[in-house]
Amino acid sequence: DTGVQVMPDSGKKIRLFFTPETDALIDGYITERQLPNSPDDCSKVFSNLLDRILEIEHAASVVYRSMPPTPQYFWQPLADRLGVDLWIKHENHTPLGAFKVRGGLVYFAATASQLRHKNGVICATRGNHGQSVAYVAAQHNIPASIVVPHGNSREKNAAMVSLGAKLIEYGTDFQEVLEPQP
Repeated sequence: DTGVQVMPDSGKKIRLFFTPETDALIDGYITERQLPNSPDDCSKVFSNLLDRILEIEHAASVVYRSMPPTPQYFWQPLADRLGVDLWIKHENHTPLGAFKVRGGLVYFAATASQLRHKNGVICATRGNHGQSVAYVAAQHNIPASIVVPHGNSREKNAAMVSLGAKLIEYGTDFQEVLEPQP
């Protein structure tokens, strides 16, 4: 169920639950100085939280148009050892084997119409981010150039190229790729 609940045990913890389709649960703590002092303050806090819920649900709908929810599994032996309920998200089951694709999907959904009027996108990376950019840019028919340092992982480079990116090798490390010197 979607909802917002102030936990009665402390009065400080807020749990945000989302619909099963969003595959999301956020537990947030409010510090003493953030606790609402009046009904108006309380209204503002919950209004901001509800706005954030809507943003997250919109992002989730964008993501789930392109990929299924990431499988999560409860791991009893590890939970027993740590003394907590532990659920593991298997990011290796996403289309790219990494969580980065979600950010790329949401970014391109918000900016694709503007990007189509440009010459494409370019990013600096060593791997997963570049795969995300290449994967989503191809879905939107937007050219993607990915800049990586010389000696970068051949497997990551091949994955980015296989997703349609133009690979540019530059510099000896990521910092040099990110901040090229003239």
